[in-house]
Amino acid sequence: MTYVTLPRASKVNGFAKAFLCVAVPVLLCQGCSVYMAATQPDRKDPEFFREGANRHQLLATYGQPIASEVSQDGKKQEVYKFVDGYSLPVRVGRVVWHGVADIATLCIWELLGIPLELAFNGTPYVFSVTFDENNRATEVKPLAH
Repeated sequence: MTYVTLPRASKVNGFAKAFLCVAVPVLLCQGCSVYMAATQPDRKDPEFFREGANRHQLLATYGQPIASEVSQDGKKQEVYKFVDGYSLPVRVGRVVWHGVADIATLCIWELLGIPLELAFNGTPYVFSVTFDENNRATEVKPLAH
């Protein structure tokens, strides 16, 4: 029977320790930037928020408002919040780029890819919209951008 003798922990040099400190977290996060790029929010054009816009069209495009109230004169005021993300070709390009960079750098790219995906995750918008009795926007105010 043959035994393999492993080096003692005290004999591991500084380079190996540094390599393990970088390699282990990178391997545990493998594919994170690829996943983050693939799950970025869809492109939603904020140009639909204008006077004369149809309420039902806004609901279909942006979903339910975060706040809604009806005034005494019958006008409805709603607040919409959404993130304007990226088109499908842009997201696919980012996924491919991160995947190739991960393979080419043995996943060290994740150290840059994850912060990049966290920084470029779409533009948040908040709009206040007042509708008349025919569900047409009479006043549109951007609250945040």
